Amino acid sequence: MLHRPVLRYVLAILGDRGNAEDVTQDVFLRLYVSLRRGEEIVHIRAWVFQVAYRLTMDVIRTNRKVEFVQGDEAMLVFDNTPDVGINPEESLLESEVSDELLTVFHHLSPQERNCLNLRAEGLSYGEIASVLGIRSSTVGNFLTRGICKIRKMIP
Repeated sequence: MLHRPVLRYVLAILGDRGNAEDVTQDVFLRLYVSLRRGEEIVHIRAWVFQVAYRLTMDVIRTNRKVEFVQGDEAMLVFDNTPDVGINPEESLLESEVSDELLTVFHHLSPQERNCLNLRAEGLSYGEIASVLGIRSSTVGNFLTRGICKIRKMIP
């Protein structure tokens, strides 16, 4: 249930599908090991995203670069699976909207992007705060600022 959301989240940060898949696999391997040891995980979704965030930050520190998601990878991040029933004109319009949203998304700060990505995956403010190691009120501030920036940039 959480594989695709975690992969989407990690891919949105790293921009590289190979690294994102490796991190996602490590997340679920750690979950398996923790459960086998008998560790009690109260909020499994928050735990999984917290591990994903930490492993992703480790990859960034190791590689010292982050690539923005483009092309086919953007379809996974924005969960934009093509509809075979639409005509080419609608498909082009949909693609242009996705490209515009992606461009706007790149103008957000990393904290705003992280908070928006986690919120899009259905995490509550408290869960996001737990994942990122910040206060819930700070999550609200990042989300508000990010949404305001998006509204200003999209006509």
